Amino acid sequence: MKSASPASSDTRISVSPGLADRLEELGASLALTSYRTGQLILIGRKPDGVLHFTHQTFGRAMGVTWRENRLLLASRTQLWRFENLLEPGEMGNGVHDAILVPRIAFTVGDLDLHEVALGSGGMPLFVSTLFNCIGSPDPRFSFRPLWKPPFVASIDKGDRCHLNGMATRDGVPVLVTALSMSGKIDGWRQNRAAGGVLMSLPDGEVILDGLAMPHSPRWSYDGIYLLESGRGMLVYIDGQTGTKRDICFLPGFARGLSIIDGTAVVTLSRPREISFAGLPLADELARRGAEPCCGLAFIDLNTGELIEQVNFEGRIGELFDVTWLPGLRCPAVLGIDTEEIRGNIRLRPVSAPSPSSAVRALADGWQVQTRQL
Repeated sequence: MKSASPASSDTRISVSPGLADRLEELGASLALTSYRTGQLILIGRKPDGVLHFTHQTFGRAMGVTWRENRLLLASRTQLWRFENLLEPGEMGNGVHDAILVPRIAFTVGDLDLHEVALGSGGMPLFVSTLFNCIGSPDPRFSFRPLWKPPFVASIDKGDRCHLNGMATRDGVPVLVTALSMSGKIDGWRQNRAAGGVLMSLPDGEVILDGLAMPHSPRWSYDGIYLLESGRGMLVYIDGQTGTKRDICFLPGFARGLSIIDGTAVVTLSRPREISFAGLPLADELARRGAEPCCGLAFIDLNTGELIEQVNFEGRIGELFDVTWLPGLRCPAVLGIDTEEIRGNIRLRPVSAPSPSSAVRALADGWQVQTRQL
């Protein structure tokens, strides 16, 4: 492992020697989150081959995803949509092939948003763990509920089953994970070691039960990948037989999972207030004589081999979610109240109308709006 630029002055980061070449080979970079420190972190590779870390603060940053050249991020009370400031072929400071700007914030309140996705047509989707449902933003209300598990009686406040993970196919949710099938508030805490389920949508059918704290289901053409966090395992579920097999042990609490070209990246965290006590993960760590770590683990899905690592030490002790950014080598991100975002103003290129026609168009638009009120 070698040191890399820290995401903050009180965080030390070490990386495996082959990571920069791995990113270049895959033609991708990474976005990851740390909710306790409120960090959105990007990892890329500069044109000279050196790894580049950049970060911005978004309170309780959790679910993150990339689709159709835009980033979606869940924070404490907002769902942020980032757009790329640069035009194709343009470079920022001669280094960055993308500069991600938070253009839209959907203010939804504290829904305890976990995983997020961009649905068909670009509609944002999210898992609200506090309300036990999948939802989307609404122009007037806090959010629009779209689906709930059949064993939850109604959509109201109170974490009952700890619904947490969502997989989409062509922008449509097809899988979810929950830590239990409880309909009672905090009922999921009663059987963390074996109460978890994987369900299909929209029917809510249980595909697999008896799981130890499942997270981050990911659909593939022949099966399903997910994290069985309570055991510290990345697992694969055969799409034909439904049988489960372990791919790789992960020394930490595994929570975020993203896959590109047969390579999986997983976020790992050290123990927090809710410890590993009572989970198979604690026994497995003891058996292996291993200490839990915070960082990223890169796994070859064909062999189950751990091929690259990133370790965080210091202030950042947990990571939440991660997503590959295919096609981006070295992106940067702007924060919501920074000097950079105050100065980065871009206008949409349009053919300039004459002053009289512009005023007439505005007047026509206002008349239409007035008639609709």
